[in-house]
Amino acid sequence: MSTNYTKHNNKAKRYRKQIEEIQAKYPEINMKSRELKNDINKLHELFIKVIHEEVDAKECKSDNPNRICSDCKCWKHTMMICS
Repeated sequence: MSTNYTKHNNKAKRYRKQIEEIQAKYPEINMKSRELKNDINKLHELFIKVIHEEVDAKECKSDNPNRICSDCKCWKHTMMICS
């Protein structure tokens, strides 16, 4: 049975190795840069926002709440069926 120290130390070694492998892919980039971290986080958030907006745009092609598209799958279609 390994002690907590050994278990955590082995995990830390694995993580350090993964970090080194990633850093080796991009030797010209300073991976410890706070600016890079902030930009990557912002980019990730923007990707998620774009995906959400594109999905929402595909769901309803009409800005008019009274007009139902021919391939409607949004709440307007459900409301029409239930009425």
